[in-house]
Amino acid sequence: MLKFKMLFTTLLAILLLNGGYTYANSATLSFNGQINYSAPNGSLTLAGSLTGFEELSVTPDLSGSTFTLTTFLNSELYTSTTSEADFVGSSGLAVYDFQINSGNGESLLSGNVLNMNMSGVNGFTFGFLSGDLMGTGGLLHDDFSNGPANLLGLGFNLSTPFSSNMFSSDFSGNVNGSLIATSVFESSSILLFLTGLFGLININYKRKY
Repeated sequence: MLKFKMLFTTLLAILLLNGGYTYANSATLSFNGQINYSAPNGSLTLAGSLTGFEELSVTPDLSGSTFTLTTFLNSELYTSTTSEADFVGSSGLAVYDFQINSGNGESLLSGNVLNMNMSGVNGFTFGFLSGDLMGTGGLLHDDFSNGPANLLGLGFNLSTPFSSNMFSSDFSGNVNGSLIATSVFESSSILLFLTGLFGLININYKRKY
């Protein structure tokens, strides 16, 4: 069963890295950059630039754009096969948890992180990020004002593979992700992918037993 779990995780990672997921009529900002975790203060930061967008009321200047986000460790959960941690924002401090600027210096979106999760399969140097971000200002605030935006991302090439007590030491790596105004998936590609994958697992199981 562990082999199937690892196969599923690996294939899903490939799907994400190749942009094989879309969203139905949702304002979207895509980004890539660096992910860094500092164990002494439990801070997880993302820093990079915008790489694309969809369904926006304002066309951002991607060249020279910036995306920064900082969260802090709240809890950890370890099993024999997976590791994960939950993060929260700055707990009401007079700063933004995330800031997205256009290449011309204009503030596109800023606000607070309500929650963030990072998880992965032990032994692998990539993991998944998901979270809810509440925009409070910027030129794109109206595009993301219907509720918390969803952040989905993939941290990869991590300097430390996922393992027990992973978040007790520093690590860094790369990150690709998107900030989506709604959580409505254009589910056709993912459903086909999952159907085929579980079909293969079922066939293998029947042959074995």
